[in-house]
Amino acid sequence: MGATVKKRRWTHALAGTLVFSVSAIPWPVPAEPVGVYGLTQTGWEIIEQIEKQEIRSGVSPYSSLQRVVSITEYRLEKDGRMMVCWVSYDSQRDKQEEKCEEYQD
Repeated sequence: MGATVKKRRWTHALAGTLVFSVSAIPWPVPAEPVGVYGLTQTGWEIIEQIEKQEIRSGVSPYSSLQRVVSITEYRLEKDGRMMVCWVSYDSQRDKQEEKCEEYQD
């Protein structure tokens, strides 16, 4: 058998082993869905929504300009529990971020 055929068989065997190994890794599953959309899809109800805008200093190379950061705060409720989420959009960085945490009395 030629060296090329042996090398090809070895490569296929290695690739097959990697595929089965990776598929056997237990990937973490979040306990609660992440984000406002995910929460509402699982029965959380938006009970309050507060919108505001913050003017912040610009970032390089636009440090001479002001940037607007829009922040929406959502309060959600389900089964007597309360969740608060913040969705912010930074106009200068063109970046949206979302953070949620359970509200503790």
